[in-house]
Amino acid sequence: MPRHKQALSCEFSDSYVSGLRNGNPEIQNHFASYFGGAVDFWLRFRLRDHTAIEDLRQETLCRVLEAIKREKSLRDANRLGQFVNGICRNVLFEHWRATQRTTELDECLGSWDEASGPEQSLQTEESLCQLRTAMMSLPEYDRAVLLMLYFDELDRSEVSERLGVKRGHLRVLVHRAISRLRESFISCACK
Repeated sequence: MPRHKQALSCEFSDSYVSGLRNGNPEIQNHFASYFGGAVDFWLRFRLRDHTAIEDLRQETLCRVLEAIKREKSLRDANRLGQFVNGICRNVLFEHWRATQRTTELDECLGSWDEASGPEQSLQTEESLCQLRTAMMSLPEYDRAVLLMLYFDELDRSEVSERLGVKRGHLRVLVHRAISRLRESFISCACK
């Protein structure tokens, strides 16, 4: 049986979880080595960036330990494997959402290379000026949506709460705002 399947199918006792909760170093080291491999294995199938895999593995294990310290978060010690898996999935989804924020805007406007000379620097500066002009030409609501997501880097849940819309509808609002920004940016570039 593969190592990640073993980690998820093994039974754990209440004393093991209690040791994690109380900060027993021996049990925490066992936990990190035991579940670290399973989380690493699971993430490797979903990500290519080794640095991101390492970061997300550590984030997952830290969040599990933090959650276990809140006594009511894990009710059944035998479900520790599924608990770790669920937190790992949430961490991965957060990572994808965070990277999606920056790539959506880059794809919309086209990414700029670092300025390699005066001409490239001037083009980048002109593009930024066009972007500012395009942003200012947007309706206030669209501008607010984009600023909260891409410049303030707020979570989509928080943005939808601030705007008083459902999260599914926020996706539509973001798509429309980006489309309007793209049109405005192109028209500013053509002037």
